[in-house]
Amino acid sequence: MSKFCKTCCLLYDSNEVVRLTNFVAREVTELREILITIKEKILTAKSNLQPIQETIHNISFNPNIQVDYHAIQNDIQDGIQSIQNDIRTIQQNIQQTIQRIDQVFNPQHNDFFQDIQTEIQDIQLGLQEIYNGLENFHNELSELNQNFTLIVDAILLAQLKM
Repeated sequence: MSKFCKTCCLLYDSNEVVRLTNFVAREVTELREILITIKEKILTAKSNLQPIQETIHNISFNPNIQVDYHAIQNDIQDGIQSIQNDIRTIQQNIQQTIQRIDQVFNPQHNDFFQDIQTEIQDIQLGLQEIYNGLENFHNELSELNQNFTLIVDAILLAQLKM
């Protein structure tokens, strides 16, 4: 049975509204789960950085103490590479989520989605900001890796001169 909506001045079928409401509820629940997974992966990447930081802080830079800097450097590079791989996976998930939101909540598919378009765009913008933040984190890890390599090279050069 069709009814008239005073808010949007459209005729609508109440069964269609129920179907759309259920559809949106399922999609929002699924998106929420995806966002929780992304958050957990970000927290895991962050916690994986902790051992790298501890290793760097605990290194003795005294040239008289024997330290296998290459082994430490390899461990740090492996840890950084693992985190960077996680970041790329998270970014891929974010891009897929943004595309899914575009496909599912496209107002061209249904006028019903026009009313929530601002909220949809806010979610996509927030996801894009997370993506950009992860890109910055990825670049900072690359810089950390390069700086640590320079430090190790300088220490090893100093040891050779002794």
